[in-house]
Amino acid sequence: MERSKHRKIITTICLVAPSTLGILACILTTSDLTSAWFNTDITYSKHVLVAASFDIETSVYNKDSKLDKIDDRYTLSEGTYDITLTRIGKSTSSGYAIVEIGDTSYHTEPLKVGKTYTFKITTDSLVNLNITPKWGLDTIEETPKLEENGEIVIDLVQDDIIEEETPIETNQSDRE
Repeated sequence: MERSKHRKIITTICLVAPSTLGILACILTTSDLTSAWFNTDITYSKHVLVAASFDIETSVYNKDSKLDKIDDRYTLSEGTYDITLTRIGKSTSSGYAIVEIGDTSYHTEPLKVGKTYTFKITTDSLVNLNITPKWGLDTIEETPKLEENGEIVIDLVQDDIIEEETPIETNQSDRE
């Protein structure tokens, strides 16, 4: 009889042991997964968020000479200038450029990777040119659009005003 009791205990252990091990394995993996789910963003060292960026390289030429940017702007004197905008960087973000000439702003078409965007500016006076890259889409419809290979002509010279001589009025009492 002792043998049959011993056999029943071993049979019971053999039946219950795999189930118990399976339950323990489920509890351990579930707790590890739950811990990883809530702590991944905090402890994972290679988790890097990169903000969208958009940058352009600007070249301004007057005939064969390249102008330098001074105080974040170009100073254009009388003449015709060729402006080239090139999108730089590895970002997949889209964007456009705001071209400010004096108090007037123009927006370019979206600038594409690897392509240059060119236009001309012809001016008859001294003006400041500022070109600012903008990330995203141009949603301001009122701003004039600057087309690729387009031209901006600035004519600020006013006609000379000729003042006519007006006769001096004299008072009758002054003549006497």
